[in-house]
This record gives sequence, C-alpha cells and structure tokens, in this order.
Amino acid sequence: MPVDPEYLLGEAAAERRRARKKRSRRRLACRCCCLLVVAVVVICLGCFGAAVTKALHVHDVELVDKRNISASTIQYTLNYSYNSNILPGQWIKYKAPSERVRDYSPVASDNGETTTLAIKVSNGVSLELARDVWPDSLVRISGPFPPLPDMLRSLDTSAARVGFFCFGSAITACVDPVRALLGHGANVRLLYFTRGPEQVLFRPQLDGLKNVYGDKYQVHYVYTRPGQEPDSPGEWTGRLDAAMVDGVFHDWYDFPARFESAGSAAAKSLTRQLVSSANHTGHWKDRVFDMPFVPGCCVEVLRLTEAAKHCPS
Repeated sequence: MPVDPEYLLGEAAAERRRARKKRSRRRLACRCCCLLVVAVVVICLGCFGAAVTKALHVHDVELVDKRNISASTIQYTLNYSYNSNILPGQWIKYKAPSERVRDYSPVASDNGETTTLAIKVSNGVSLELARDVWPDSLVRISGPFPPLPDMLRSLDTSAARVGFFCFGSAITACVDPVRALLGHGANVRLLYFTRGPEQVLFRPQLDGLKNVYGDKYQVHYVYTRPGQEPDSPGEWTGRLDAAMVDGVFHDWYDFPARFESAGSAAAKSLTRQLVSSANHTGHWKDRVFDMPFVPGCCVEVLRLTEAAKHCPS
C-alpha cells in the first residue's frame, strides 16, 4: 500500500519537535542542577565566611572574677557565655595590652553561662594578665577557634571508651571534652598528672562528674613529686609507666578504645609508646590523639626521663 509522502514528512517533523523538547528539558535540568550547585557553594562559603568572621571578631568581655587556684595558677572568669559560643575542643585568643596574643583553652563554668581560663603564671602574656587585669575590667579576646569545628577539628563523640592522659595545666584542654563524651554515653577514664595536690586544677568539677555518671567515669590524680603521699581514694603517686596503664585500662583490652593526651611533647610521646605496647588484643587504635591544646597555652613540663626507662621496648 503506497504511503503518503506528506504523512512521512509530518511524522519526521513531529520527531524533530519531540527531540527538540527532550533537548530543551535536558538543558533546563542541567541549568537547574548548576544553579543548585552554585547555591549550595554560595551557602557553604557564606557559612564558612560567617564562622571565620565570628572567630576573628574581637570581643571586649568583662572579667567578673580572678582568684588563685594553686601556687602558680590563676583562674579568670569571663562574662562570656560558654554554652552559646564555644564547643568542646575549641580555644580562644587573648590579646594583651602590649598587643601580644596568646591562645588559651577555655573551660565552662558549672552552669555554662560564663567562661573560665586557668592560666599558669610564668612570664610574657600570663604575667601581664596577672599584673594588669582585675575584676570589672575588660578583657580582649577573639575566637573561638577553629571555626566550624565539626568540619575542621571535631571531637569524636561516637567512641564508647575513651582514655585521657592529661599533664599539668593541660587539663584545661580536657575538662569539657570529658564532659561532652560522658554526655554522649561514653565510658571515660582520666589520668591527671601533677606535681602535688596543691596543683590540681578544676578538682570540684572533675570529682562532681562521679556523682552524675557513676561507674562510667573514673579519675585518678597522680602526683609525681618525690615523697608525696596520697591523701584520699583515687590519688596515686609515681610516674606514668606500663604498670599504671595496665592497672587503669586492663579490662578494656578486649574492646575498641580511643585515647587522648594533652601535655608536653615528651609526655605525649611516652603516652603513645605505652598505649602501643599495651597487651590489648588488637582493638585499640595505636595512635594517641592530641587534644587541641595549641602552642602558647601554659603546659607544665613533667620530668619523664626516668619513666621512659620503664617503657617496654
């Protein structure tokens, strides 16, 4: 049966129209996807820019309290809401009247409405703070850092068992991460090394966690001064060695565990060696994560030479 040429031409034209419509839809979809990607990028850049701007913004905050909490450490309480501005693991920058800047790890007050800094007085910025800054005066800070902490340095709150090794005034970098991990249901054990009981910082806060979390939380105060005797349960004397690690963490050997350390380079190096050489069954991460205790914070450097001799080879 003969086919009408005009019918064939009409069908061809219809096919071309359908093909043009498909191409138009694909181009429209492609443009929409590109616009969506651009919008997401702009939003991300805007959020990052806002976070960076907030971190770099200088705040003049009121100092509401200043007191000695040990022979060489002063605690400063700032009228700056910790809960509204800072996440565990972040730090702030203090700008001294001399224009020098120093980084410090803040600690939340019991209600989170103020921020405290525990600073060991030595020289430089810490000496300026001790000498020139008094209650009711304004303190110039910026931060917190890093901006967008969930992306740039997040505290792993998914771990079920976390051990902390904190040396001297580096405890300031550990107090709030310990609180955060306990709040997420983790089992936390803390070894806190100081020369003696008079140098223990934030003891009421650390001991108070035992009343809230019970067996999920253990804290051991280890005094390294020769001749120092423990005064109460939970206090030990001596140096960090393999026997101490075994005594605190032996029942974790068959389970995954994560470890954090804060202190001097020598202290953290010894911690890594002891954790790596412990008799666990392969579940532990050999890496000991460094708390974000940035250069410039006051760290009590412990004499660990003798302790290193006890480290298994």
